[in-house]
Amino acid sequence: MEKEDKLKNILELKKKLEKELVKTGKKKKEKIKNNPKSGKDIKKLKEKLIKKANISKEDSYTIFDINKQDYDASIEEIINTLRKFSTTDKIFLALINILEGNFDEASKFLNQNTVISKYNLLLTKLYKKQNISNEIVEFIKNNTHSIYPYLLLLEYYIANGLSKNFSKILSQLSNIDSFFKIILDAYMGNQIDTNTLKNIIKTKVFPSLTLFFIKKKNFESENTKSFCLNTNYSLIEGKIPPNRPYCIKSVFANTAWALLNGREINLNNLKRFEKTPEYNLFFGFFYYNNNLFEKSKIFFSKFENQVEKYEIKLLFKKETFVGLKQFYYIPRGYQKKLSGNIFDIIHQNPEYDFYVEYFDPEVVRLLFSEKHCKLIYGD
Repeated sequence: MEKEDKLKNILELKKKLEKELVKTGKKKKEKIKNNPKSGKDIKKLKEKLIKKANISKEDSYTIFDINKQDYDASIEEIINTLRKFSTTDKIFLALINILEGNFDEASKFLNQNTVISKYNLLLTKLYKKQNISNEIVEFIKNNTHSIYPYLLLLEYYIANGLSKNFSKILSQLSNIDSFFKIILDAYMGNQIDTNTLKNIIKTKVFPSLTLFFIKKKNFESENTKSFCLNTNYSLIEGKIPPNRPYCIKSVFANTAWALLNGREINLNNLKRFEKTPEYNLFFGFFYYNNNLFEKSKIFFSKFENQVEKYEIKLLFKKETFVGLKQFYYIPRGYQKKLSGNIFDIIHQNPEYDFYVEYFDPEVVRLLFSEKHCKLIYGD
């Protein structure tokens, strides 16, 4: 009975969250008239037509805090808004350069002795693929009550394909800011705490992301203004999302679908994701389906060692190649669930297809939005 009451509360809060998102919805972009203009004129016109991000000047000193206010805003909209805030403020100049991929230029503006400046400076090093592990340790040690060192640690681990300690880090963040309890619950597959949810609705922090976590739990979908969320919603529906070369979920969804439908694929397009668990899980099944069992074992083992928890769901077999459909569809039911060595389980159950359910770092990736993946995996 208590569980049913909790569920009713969550559903009521979900409706409130949906209403709030409708209220704050953005207008569609105006169409550009097809008049001949000079390059400079076109640039000015484009800047005028790019919508502003729904963010405040005093709360926008990191990309994370920008995401928190307007998760759906594009990089162009954010840059446009930051330029309107100031053309001389060092922190905004740094953020603009980070978002444009000019990391060396960004670091020139980050010499202030503050937590925010240090956080942004270390981010530029992370995006340049430098090893900042020792600097992160020192950053945490000197700022134990700030969320930023732990956010940096999470993003560092994501970039390096490590998620074994995510529940510990998210628990620590939850002690500082209750919002992260939602991320922890979503990461571990738990029902979201209703009290935390009420607070999110009041403070309007990450509303569209929070709504996604609630809907995913109930296998519900919707169309949003966020590419990240739409990609993840498409997996609920079993639809193939648009392919963006830096998006892990969209690339593997499109590649898996192509394989199952006899289309040509270019495995080199996946190389940029080689540190991710998705990469290792995909190639574990890819080589298994091609009877290259020793290679398959290597990739499955890598996957098993980089995620915090996983289980294998056994499904009725409908495809020739096993384990690939999970990259673009989340199944509703299953015949049985097993734990243990992935290779052994699939080898001993040839009559089944498989879905590997795990503590997915995508939940944490979503905190940092499309911007993280574009900066880490983009060209």
